[in-house]
Amino acid sequence: MDNYISIIICTYNRAGLVKLTLESLSRQTFPSERFEIILVDDCSTDDTFSVYNKLKNELPNLRYISNPVNIGLPLSRNRGIEIAAGDHVLFTDDDCIPSEKWVEKMSFYLSQHPVIGGSIESPLLNYLQLCFNISGFHAFMPAGEVRPVEMIVGANMGFRMSVLKELGGFRNDFPLAEDIDISCRGRLHGYKLFFVPHASVLHNHNRMTVPLMLKSAFRTGTSSILLRNKYYKLMNTPFILRSPLLLLLTSPLIALKATISIYLKNSYLRNFFKTFPVVYMLKMAWVMGAFQSLRNQKLKEREKWKKI
Repeated sequence: MDNYISIIICTYNRAGLVKLTLESLSRQTFPSERFEIILVDDCSTDDTFSVYNKLKNELPNLRYISNPVNIGLPLSRNRGIEIAAGDHVLFTDDDCIPSEKWVEKMSFYLSQHPVIGGSIESPLLNYLQLCFNISGFHAFMPAGEVRPVEMIVGANMGFRMSVLKELGGFRNDFPLAEDIDISCRGRLHGYKLFFVPHASVLHNHNRMTVPLMLKSAFRTGTSSILLRNKYYKLMNTPFILRSPLLLLLTSPLIALKATISIYLKNSYLRNFFKTFPVVYMLKMAWVMGAFQSLRNQKLKEREKWKKI
């Protein structure tokens, strides 16, 4: 018997963008009677509910739940899991547009592997969108064949429901890096993660100014550095990323090394070398966010010891 698919999309005040996400799911090659779409509204104050109302007739497999208060992405995903009827569960974000064969491809590969991650494409005509996507998703851009990876990305990932239940869903400890956290926990439970480049979504984000992009990279750094250090053995986190002083002193070099490696590892991205300056700035913002987070952690530890 074919497995039933649940697609969970969490949204917060992105009515215009999530409308495009939902519309793309009405054009899937996969039979609509074999999958459901669960839209988890994290207490939006815009027209998100109106978008649902307008599309529910076009998408009879669309379900809607609304959080009474804003609880964040990890816990919203868990709310979707709680009501999901699928044997397989797919996740994408409210600023992504899945390709027409996305559900079909993800379903096929989930029948072979219990945890998979699809690829992230970027709009090419908007320079800032492209810079942001290269900085954050260069490792997940469509290239190569199906292969094992160390982590998957929240904008395009799939699990067998049995795996999500075994892992206890998503944790709120690292709200901006919950996808890395569940990747690490999955690996510690013995699961291999596979990257599926043929199952793609377009990351159509709305961070259209440099300050917004830098703020996002900074915030991601504050959360993901703590996670990288929690799983430092599994992720081979170098000592320099575990010391706030060393991180600060070497921050320009760390950001430069990270930026250069992006273009060296992916020959396709060399076609977009003009993005290098902005990508470098985004990596610097990530490093500075990581530094502040490690520094705050050290200060809290000192205060704790003073009270003993």
